[in-house]
Amino acid sequence: MKSELSDQEKRQLQDIEKFNATTGRQGWHVKNKKIEEQKLSRIELTGSSMVDVDLLRVPGREAVIVNSRFEKVKFVDCDFSNSSFTNVEFTDCDLTGSNFMKSRFAECTFKKCRAERLKMEDVTFKKCVFDRFTDRSGIYTRAEFLECRLTHADWLKSSLYYTHFDSCVFTSGVLDRVQFSNARLTNTKYSDLTINACSFQKAELDRVSFEKCNSDGITFGKAKIDNLSFVACDGFNSLTITACECRQIKIIDCAGFSEAQFYLSKFTGLYIKDSRLSYLDCDESEYAPPFEISNCIISGATFLMAKVKGLTIENSSFDDYLVLTDATFENLVLKNVEFDDKIDIDAKNVTYIDSDRFSSE
Repeated sequence: MKSELSDQEKRQLQDIEKFNATTGRQGWHVKNKKIEEQKLSRIELTGSSMVDVDLLRVPGREAVIVNSRFEKVKFVDCDFSNSSFTNVEFTDCDLTGSNFMKSRFAECTFKKCRAERLKMEDVTFKKCVFDRFTDRSGIYTRAEFLECRLTHADWLKSSLYYTHFDSCVFTSGVLDRVQFSNARLTNTKYSDLTINACSFQKAELDRVSFEKCNSDGITFGKAKIDNLSFVACDGFNSLTITACECRQIKIIDCAGFSEAQFYLSKFTGLYIKDSRLSYLDCDESEYAPPFEISNCIISGATFLMAKVKGLTIENSSFDDYLVLTDATFENLVLKNVEFDDKIDIDAKNVTYIDSDRFSSE
């Protein structure tokens, strides 16, 4: 059974400026306590700790916390908005329902923490580490993640609208139904993740990579994409790019890549190499060189109503079907391309300009 703060401690906290000067900045250490609805707004803690503490509906706005640690702390429906945390360790903490809007976290660590209904709008995380952090339904609108590392972090139904990621690394973990709509991602890497039904609607991406990831649905709609790569992604299903502006997209060394679908988009620099794709749909889009497909096995591909310029396909094969209806190919080069004997090629109204021609014979 956790005890409450003593009457003396409660009286000390009534004059927060005096408490900061006499206790908070010297190190306040609390263990095995329940703190309920106690006002902690504008508290300043340095070299402090809370261990096995329940913070219930605590107002802690404009707190300043430095070189401190929280272990097995329950932040239940607390309000620490407009606060500052520097070099703070959160270990095995529950952040359910708490509000950290407009707060700043620098060089903080979240280890084995969990949260639901977390409010993180307009928050900045700089050089923070998330290790086995589980978030369910958190809201991170306009948050900034700068040089952060997220290892074994599971985010489920989290909302990251207008969020900015710069020089971040996601390693292992799960992204499930996460919304990255209108987000900005720069120099960010996803590695060894399981990804399900995540959306990057109207996002901006520059130097973003997915490596050794499994996926069951990633959607880019009306996005601006510059240097996006998928490397060694086996079991990667349903990549959809619709109405996007794309520069330099790479699919490389992916042994099991299914349903890559490109619609109503513009591509400059598309590279598909050393991969096996079940289905490749390049419909109603425009492709400017370089566009290269090499050392690939592709079951079925469609270029319905596509405008393709400068495509080179070499050392590759098509097994099931090829749909070229109403497409235009300019400077198409085919080198050592094989077609299965039973392949179905639909080639109505195809226009070739200074090009080789697709043919099963």
